[in-house]
Amino acid sequence: MDVPPPIYAAPAYTGSVVLDVQCFKDDANRYVVKEACAVDVDTGAVLLHHIARPPYPRDRLSVDKQRECEWLSRCYHGLDWRQGDIDYSTLLDKLRACLHRRYAVYVKGEEKRDFVLDNLVPADANVRELGGWAAVRWTTPPTPSVAATIRARRTAAPSTTAWCYGLGW
Repeated sequence: MDVPPPIYAAPAYTGSVVLDVQCFKDDANRYVVKEACAVDVDTGAVLLHHIARPPYPRDRLSVDKQRECEWLSRCYHGLDWRQGDIDYSTLLDKLRACLHRRYAVYVKGEEKRDFVLDNLVPADANVRELGGWAAVRWTTPPTPSVAATIRARRTAAPSTTAWCYGLGW
């Protein structure tokens, strides 16, 4: 008795993802992803978070790029070129799998959007750039107690946490 092979339909598109990556740049000015985090928009679940080991030793970079890496490590994202918990190629493969058939992928910045389109998803994917924190807006007007809290915080000294989260008060 011959059994026909199962018919597999392509899975439907699933929810949207916010992808944040921290990077260095190589001598050709291409991104070298150091840290990646993907969060499902609908559930808030962290789908992936890794720090990648370097794809090659730092001394293969030009002196200027090595200085740039040091500055980024010291003053911007705090990630060292040598650290990591996963191979670079494995991280890219996991990112591709995580972003596969997503309704939309949101990234912050045009360069990151271009990196995602060039390296992680098909050219026809729906990758959107978040144009800064102004893209996050209230879906409904805040309640009076929330509005009062915001006004009170704006008059207080700026907090580091608020600036980290882009709230700017």
